[in-house]
Amino acid sequence: MLELSRLWRRDNSVLLNSVFLVEGLVDDTYVVPGLNQKEGLACLSYHAFGDATRCDSDEGNLRTLLDYARGNPLALSTLGKELYGRGNGQWVTIHEALANKNIQDLFKSCYDCLNRPQKDAFLDVTCFFISQDHEFVKTVVDSSCGDGTSVIKDLADKFLIEITSGRVEMHGLMYALGKYLASQNQWRLLNQQDIIQALEKKLDFAGAVRGIFLDMSEVSVARALGQKPFHGMKELRYLKLYTSCTRFPESDSKLNFPEGLKFSLEKVRYLHWHKFPLMELPEDFTPKNLVDLKLPYSNIIRLWDSSNDVTNLRWVDLSHSINLQDLSGLSGAGNLQRLNLEGCTGLKELPKEIMETMTSLLYLNMRSCTSLISLREITIKSLKTLILTNCSNLEKFQMILENIEALHLDGTALKELPESIKDRKKLVKLSLKDCTKLASVPDSVGKLQALGELILSGCSNLRSFPDVKGNMKMLRILLLDGTAINQVPQAFPSGSNGLQRLSLRGNLVIQTIQAHIGQLFHLKFLDLQDCKNLTSIPVLPPNLQCLDAHGCDSLTTVANPLAFLNLTDQIRTTLRFSQCNNLDEVSKSYVISYIQKKSQLMSSAFNRYSLSYVMESYTGACFPGCHVPEWFRYQEHGPVIETELRRHESENWLIGLDLCAVVSFQHCQDQISGFHVKCTFEFKNADGSLIRRLRCTVGGFSGTWTEPRKVESDHVFVSYTSLLEDQETEEDKKVCSSTKVSVKFEVIDDAGELVTRSVLKCGFSMVYEPEGTDHDKVSWEVGCDGPPNVADQNTDDDDEPMSFTTQEAEVIPIDGQGSNGDDEGQQQYYEEECRAKRQCIKDGSEK
Repeated sequence: MLELSRLWRRDNSVLLNSVFLVEGLVDDTYVVPGLNQKEGLACLSYHAFGDATRCDSDEGNLRTLLDYARGNPLALSTLGKELYGRGNGQWVTIHEALANKNIQDLFKSCYDCLNRPQKDAFLDVTCFFISQDHEFVKTVVDSSCGDGTSVIKDLADKFLIEITSGRVEMHGLMYALGKYLASQNQWRLLNQQDIIQALEKKLDFAGAVRGIFLDMSEVSVARALGQKPFHGMKELRYLKLYTSCTRFPESDSKLNFPEGLKFSLEKVRYLHWHKFPLMELPEDFTPKNLVDLKLPYSNIIRLWDSSNDVTNLRWVDLSHSINLQDLSGLSGAGNLQRLNLEGCTGLKELPKEIMETMTSLLYLNMRSCTSLISLREITIKSLKTLILTNCSNLEKFQMILENIEALHLDGTALKELPESIKDRKKLVKLSLKDCTKLASVPDSVGKLQALGELILSGCSNLRSFPDVKGNMKMLRILLLDGTAINQVPQAFPSGSNGLQRLSLRGNLVIQTIQAHIGQLFHLKFLDLQDCKNLTSIPVLPPNLQCLDAHGCDSLTTVANPLAFLNLTDQIRTTLRFSQCNNLDEVSKSYVISYIQKKSQLMSSAFNRYSLSYVMESYTGACFPGCHVPEWFRYQEHGPVIETELRRHESENWLIGLDLCAVVSFQHCQDQISGFHVKCTFEFKNADGSLIRRLRCTVGGFSGTWTEPRKVESDHVFVSYTSLLEDQETEEDKKVCSSTKVSVKFEVIDDAGELVTRSVLKCGFSMVYEPEGTDHDKVSWEVGCDGPPNVADQNTDDDDEPMSFTTQEAEVIPIDGQGSNGDDEGQQQYYEEECRAKRQCIKDGSEK
């Protein structure tokens, strides 16, 4: 709201579309959103046809114009008026529309109100920086403004550009206008023919060129240019010679300078040159205004003389410049934020006197700098991310990094970590993957109380984990796969940590897992793949979502119960015992019992809880075997079951399915990278007519395998799939009245191909609503948000080993041991919220 009064605004005065006019006079600004697709189509149809509801064969053309207008009512009405009276087949393209004087005048009037720097910035953004990071664009384009103003902010305040999710975007018609205006003077070159002509001095306007972006993959023939291709380009600010062909980034450059290169470009602030051909930037080049420098795969040995002013540099990328030896040109780069030296195999050291001048450096990447042997006590207080991955000769690390958050030392030759690691109080991620010479981790690592991810994968000489005494309460991910650790760390007391992922994959030493692992309440993923000497598994944590014990050859027993179940334990669970060929029959029965009890728990909870408790959609397991468990009501040899439903089954409400398939891998002689066991249900009337087809996944192998695996014996896949979506449709009532069902199981490989003769046996049972269920008091919703006190159970898609049903129900367990039902008002609020979401789902499906 305006402060004091609005007396400053006279009658008949006009407020322009500039936010700065009301800065300091209002508490907040509000940008009116554009029309949505439906509203925009109605607006355009009204002005084009005189009828907002008309929808005919020209709708596709209308939608093309809608995309450009992006909901702007004035743009839509103007476009509609220009289209008025045109018949079928006479619609204009957007370029023809922009050529129309009325539309040009409408949008060009906004452009004409800009001053010269604003106009230049608007066209620069249009041609070169659309959809780029806002802070990056502002820094590059505004770098010549020394008075603290920002032309990018001015353009946003005038609504000529939009800052959306941190990126610079532009209204479709305004973007098209900008491209049109830029093409009139050719000061911004994007066409490779125009650029080649300019570099060969065949164009007269080269002196006014502001930017050159050349995709060298479009240059068919290598060209030898003279010494001064950029001579006279005094206004050149943006130069980018790149290749869009990512398959061969190190391919030869298409532009050569046999006589050398003169490069007196004082105003250039953005310089990207893929495979820069010279060993050093020319002596006449002045980097004073340079903000962003990228010279990947270049031939340079050093950049320039150390006396050059580089105070404006923010980003430098010299990656894969294998001849680079000297970084003295970056001395004094106090504003440098990111430095990428990945693959600079000729670089032997980081000079302390140079690095300590980089007082703003946040990110340093030296991945695969294989000549680097040691890092002295260099102090870079600002640095947050340091990557030294695959610096295979690096033996000593002594850098002083007070604010480091991510430290990657993977694949180095380090034998130990310095005790000073304890002083890195802000360290969130420490990766030491494949440090094969590392024999121990100091106990001081336990003092890293902010540490959330510790990766020790592939440290084959690491035999013990430090005693951290419960201090690592923020630790979420602990990867110990490929180590020689002989027992699970006992440093995580019950309830005091948030460990969610633990990997011991490929451990050839560990034989048993201590019972205390069951106290890791938040543990979601436990990876025990290829632990060849593991013989038993204790009671698992209650919230575990995935146990992968593939290839545990010595595994014979699992605990009973396999995990404690409670009424709030409705999380997705996958148990994989594939290739555990010594697992005894009793343990297999425990696995089956777990799945059966969880299935019963899910169905029985149906009559206990309402909207505060949303059911999960899948629980499954696999193990070596050749029999369908006896408790499956319907069983058959082969992949197909056809049966008549019993009377009480056809009268009740179907809420879930218990599924089983015995799969043979006899025909998979090669190693497999993944597959899915699927089944299709067809519910039919007595006359055989189809009522509904339902498709779901029984199980499979995918997601967690990093390489193809061999599966030799037959395997049993069992699962429970919930069908608790909105069950009140007419189609669902017909399913409940069906008398016949046909079920077909099949195996699909990762390529989507059907694997024939692979399902040996199959079985299923139907799970129905419990007797006496009151539908008015029980409601199950798909995808509804739970109340604020629920625990977040979301996971990354890449981490889920199997994904699996026709419905993606989200598990929302209650904190503690169940809902206390104290807050009836909150419960009512969330019930109304979910009903609204259900109605939205119904409306969407009807469309």
